[in-house]
Amino acid sequence: MSNIEVYAPLVDGSMFPFHEKGESCKFLIEEILGDDLRPPPRRLTIKIKTSSGKDVIINIPNDHSEATVNINGESI
Repeated sequence: MSNIEVYAPLVDGSMFPFHEKGESCKFLIEEILGDDLRPPPRRLTIKIKTSSGKDVIINIPNDHSEATVNINGESI
């Protein structure tokens, strides 16, 4: 079960849900990368540098466990 939601707010005010909380993280990775990438990825990592200079790293595992977030190297 994942702990993340991925969605796109649309210009008409509605929402396009891409991944809902509770769906497997593995499902999200397959939606983004497909299921024929070999060797398969261990995880999907998203890195963000905030305007205040903080490094944010989101790791989405390619299994059924939860995603993790690190800010400046500290897990939150």
